[in-house]
Amino acid sequence: MKTDKGKIASQSELNFTDRLVREDERRLLTSISRSHCYQLEKQGRFPARIRLGARSCAWKLSELLAWIEGK
Repeated sequence: MKTDKGKIASQSELNFTDRLVREDERRLLTSISRSHCYQLEKQGRFPARIRLGARSCAWKLSELLAWIEGK
């Protein structure tokens, strides 16, 4: 990945918490079931899913980490 000045960015310059996390990794990070996750999301107490298609969704890793820190 290149920065504004055309040089290649180092790994320390990249923010890897902006990536998307699918269900299996979300479950490992949060230790809550899918149904409980969806209940908390409806109540506004869990980060909202991002729809990727008709049958897939993901979460922003940065939002999940912030939710975990807030627990």
